[in-house]
Amino acid sequence: MDTKDDGISRSILEASPVHYIMKIQSFSLLTSNSIERYESGKFEAGGYKWYT
Repeated sequence: MDTKDDGISRSILEASPVHYIMKIQSFSLLTSNSIERYESGKFEAGGYKWYT
């Protein structure tokens, strides 16, 4: 078994991700139907419940 330090470190996190992406498939469809406001579904990040 080779025990030399190869400069690679690994870590495992059990925390949820803190980056989310909301993709709107057709922004022009929203504007052409006079939709002024859009809200995402609720999601949890960083211990808080959010929606955009």
